[in-house]
Amino acid sequence: MSQKPKDPYPHSVKRVARRLLPNRLYRRWFGRHEDGSMNLWRFLAAQVMPDAAILDIGAYHGEYSLAAREVNHKVSIYAFEPNPISLKMLRLACENKGIFLVGSAVAEKDGTVPFALNQAQSRVISNQEADKQSISVSAVALDSWILVNDVSPSLIKIDVEGAEASLLSGAIQVLEKYQPLIICEVLSNNAGEAVMGVLPREYCYFHIDENSGTLIERSRITREQWRNHNWFLVPADKKAQLRTAFPKL
Repeated sequence: MSQKPKDPYPHSVKRVARRLLPNRLYRRWFGRHEDGSMNLWRFLAAQVMPDAAILDIGAYHGEYSLAAREVNHKVSIYAFEPNPISLKMLRLACENKGIFLVGSAVAEKDGTVPFALNQAQSRVISNQEADKQSISVSAVALDSWILVNDVSPSLIKIDVEGAEASLLSGAIQVLEKYQPLIICEVLSNNAGEAVMGVLPREYCYFHIDENSGTLIERSRITREQWRNHNWFLVPADKKAQLRTAFPKL
């Protein structure tokens, strides 16, 4: 099974580099960051019209939700976070910001799913992976959630630690009807293949270089670089408009 790339720098090297280099240079060459993705997200969020919505799926402590609110004061923003520990921090961070919190995982279908809390990156897991340290959390399929809540998504961020394809499988009607722009984390080549297998054919794939912010169109979604794990997924008929507005596309 394909695994995500390992950090190429030994901890001892990074410790010395952090002491010697200015923070700007350390982040660029040694740090794991999403500066390119965040700049793109802020640009896109600012363009979303008030009658549409922004979805932050796997919101954690709300960095992307809060960034979207900073640049767009009128749009509806929904932050999905199933981890009860992270949800407490998210609620504090988003208090009085007009951000709607959804304490559920987004999955292929409505119901409940096992959720791992005993790993550095908590995530939805299979029934076979469930153990005494995992919990059961509520889950919603995006197709049914959008229908019930009468939401028109224009921009979506997905950070669900390997469950991207399952999530997208429950959002086929949403993708085909609303054709949202998507920034999606992809942790391995296998995960990329699974995402490609679910996305409607009209979507194009752009790899995000976090240091330069450049978007490079590719024919396949992969994970070959340690830092750059985010992809920008764009319906083909929106490419020309975006290229005019966003020079790095």
